[in-house]
Amino acid sequence: MSSFHQPPTNFISSVTLNVHDRQRMVDFYRWLGFRLLQETNQQTILGTDRPVLILKHDQPYVVEQQNTQGLYHLAFLLPTREELGSVLRYLIQQRYPLQGLSDHGVSEAIYLADPEGNGIELYVDKPKHEWPYQLQHLAMVTEPMKHQEILTLARPFQRFSNQVVLGHLHLHVSNLTEAVEYYQSLLHYDVIQYYGESAAFLSSGGYHHHLGLNTWGGQNIPKKNLQTTGVVAFQVQAMHDPFALNPTGISVFIKN
Repeated sequence: MSSFHQPPTNFISSVTLNVHDRQRMVDFYRWLGFRLLQETNQQTILGTDRPVLILKHDQPYVVEQQNTQGLYHLAFLLPTREELGSVLRYLIQQRYPLQGLSDHGVSEAIYLADPEGNGIELYVDKPKHEWPYQLQHLAMVTEPMKHQEILTLARPFQRFSNQVVLGHLHLHVSNLTEAVEYYQSLLHYDVIQYYGESAAFLSSGGYHHHLGLNTWGGQNIPKKNLQTTGVVAFQVQAMHDPFALNPTGISVFIKN
């Protein structure tokens, strides 16, 4: 597993989403490649050999219809280009709509969304010595993925390997400066890169980012309504046990 996603690094191990259609969402994430780890009337936990996603269905949440603070995308980190190619071919064969295929200099990524509109990134990291820098600062980019090359590595896909983890979380925020200060003070993350004046990438242990923040949805957008669908919290692991079905790390509620 990635050294950036195990103790003592402060990595984000799982995310909690309010969901409207419990069965449809559980079925989707199992179809995508995760295993059902635990299910109650209040929540469903999915992952590989560790939890990565908690679907909360303790009440009838309304599907979010407006642009608010909250989720931009969940990002699941795959261990190899071969697995990324296998997933890409699987999605193409299943004719699932894709939103993008990108090379960010530090990683290669597939973008899509779940049935309730939550953004998803599936990605593989490049070796750290290949990450692009300008004036000693990380300089992530967005360029087209060499998807045909990756597809040549594909093998039949059934489900994610045990090495798949939650790589990072990316959020829409209302005020970038305030959000950076809030999450830095709470998680002790370093700012790795600013992307103009509209986005910032934060991490622990020198990773390209465990947390992304942006104002691409607009400045001063409304707060997240906790009675609607979408991300409401995430769990951060450090020296705690990342394999526990009920994560014992710090639970962080989305800043409103």
